[in-house]
Parts: sequence; C-alpha cells; structure tokens
Amino acid sequence: MFDKLKLTHTYAALPGINRLISYGALHYDYIADGPHTAAFNVIPEEYRKDFKLLQMMIDTMVYSKVPAHTDSYILSTINFYITTASSVTEFYKVDQDKLKTSKGPNQTTGDVFDSSCITPAGSFLAKPGEAWLLDVTVPHSVTSFNKRENRVAIALQSHIHSYARVKEFLQETGNL
Repeated sequence: MFDKLKLTHTYAALPGINRLISYGALHYDYIADGPHTAAFNVIPEEYRKDFKLLQMMIDTMVYSKVPAHTDSYILSTINFYITTASSVTEFYKVDQDKLKTSKGPNQTTGDVFDSSCITPAGSFLAKPGEAWLLDVTVPHSVTSFNKRENRVAIALQSHIHSYARVKEFLQETGNL
C-alpha cells in the first residue's frame, strides 16, 4: 500500500503553475520544467515517459480531512512531501459485502468510500523532505492536524504502472 523511499529532497512549493484538476480544496498542477524534474531520477530512464510530474496541494483550512477514496485514472504515485500539515495518510481494506461508494463532482474512475464498508489497514505520517510510494488504487484518506499550513507535495504519477511495478523500479534505482 505504501513504502518510504530512502532519499530525502529539498523541493520547494511552486506558485502559479498550470491547473490540471481540482477536487474542492485538493488541487493538482502541471510542472513543466525546473529543479523539480529531478524527481524523475528515481525511475529508470526508459519508463520516465509513463509518468506525470504534478504539484499536489491540499488547502487544510478548507479540507482538514480528505475522505477515504481511490484516485481517478492513477495506479501509483510517488509523493515528495514539501509541507505536510502534520497529516496522516491512512489506507483501508474494503468489506465487499458492505460496499457503499459515491463519486465527487468531477471524479471519474475513482470512488469515495462510505466509512461503513472500510477498516483501517495501515497509515503513515510523512515529514517534509520525505518521499513515499503509494498504491492509490487502494482506498486512502488524509487527515491534517495543522491547519496553519497547506499540505504540498511533488507527485510523480503513473496511469500505466502499478504500485508493484513502480516498487520494482525504485528497487532497481536503489531508492527502496
């Protein structure tokens, strides 16, 4: 469901970049070039074309909790955390017999899960400068405990490669 990478980073948040999509107070912006593109170095060169580099930001004054959900069209992501708002990312197991989901206004292949059909399966508290691989096909939520800062990460996302495959890439490059 999740793995912490060996490396640390010193990326900074980028203001005013191109908005890809928003889910309320959760925003994803394209990153075209600059020092953040070094994030691609954790992936073997021949697979880098299969990933998008985005900046993710959660406005924690609006969303102190992002409910349990799966991401739309994304199989795996590597988040390079810049600020974390003391947020806990929690993953869940789904009780298929009690399955109850809904969709946000612009959510496509992902779902939001009702709390009656999920049980906690693991969690982590990321720190600024850390990078984590996430299986975003598994329901997960984010709870922020510091509303004085936004949660910001550089996200390296793939809609082609599964969590297991990206984990192999990270082992190949010595990052796991």
